[in-house]
Amino acid sequence: MLGIGGLEGECDLVMSPPWANAAQQLDAWMKHVQQEGPHALREALSPFQNWRQEILAFFQFLPILVSNGFVEGKNNRTKAMMRQAYGYHNRYNLRMRILFGADI
Repeated sequence: MLGIGGLEGECDLVMSPPWANAAQQLDAWMKHVQQEGPHALREALSPFQNWRQEILAFFQFLPILVSNGFVEGKNNRTKAMMRQAYGYHNRYNLRMRILFGADI
């Protein structure tokens, strides 16, 4: 499997949802990138180090199958309404159309 940044091996984070395993693999990946990774990826490594706990927190919820599909659906519907409401005279009417159309 081709991992993050085109590196293989330690980069199989997507395939290992257990938190402890994800922590080990993330640490191994960061070490591998620091030693052998491309220069651009080494320079971009600090956010992975700074946000390590937040990245690992994702793997606690991975078995629940976290999805942003609901939000993406609402965004898509809002954009469609905005396209349909091109001729509205003010933003208040557009806002009311979006809120009433979204069943809020």
